Amino acid sequence: MEQFNEWMPQEKVEISVTEMDKLIQQLSEKRKEYEASKRASADKYRELEELETLVMNTLKTAGRSKYEAEGVAAVDIRVRESFTTPKSVEDKTRLFNYIKNKYGADTLLTMTSINHATLNSWASKEIEADPGLQIPGMQAPTATEILYFRSKE
Repeated sequence: MEQFNEWMPQEKVEISVTEMDKLIQQLSEKRKEYEASKRASADKYRELEELETLVMNTLKTAGRSKYEAEGVAAVDIRVRESFTTPKSVEDKTRLFNYIKNKYGADTLLTMTSINHATLNSWASKEIEADPGLQIPGMQAPTATEILYFRSKE
């Protein structure tokens, strides 16, 4: 945030209620525009997915796996495999043991991660329970000011 200091007030400035109301009104309008754009984007994405499904089904019905519309685009049907992350502690333990035993602890560590929200929640509880705690392997948290907006409309 340091890079924005040149335009951020360094000293307390007086602002009228009318001016502040106007700023909040502008914020409210921009948020509405943004939300409308997000909805429109989501609608367009659904239309795109429907059209992709139609093209894929049409190719399959025609007994084809690919097609090139000259000067426009080429499409082809591919199969992509996707593995789900183990959910149970037992399944996770079995997978982690397999990786550790076959490839080593370093490889296991490079492949495992903690969801940032889970980590933040856990670390906050640890620090709350012991305010002076330095959690091994973790840097001090960064703090960012954010503005919460609750519409009255």
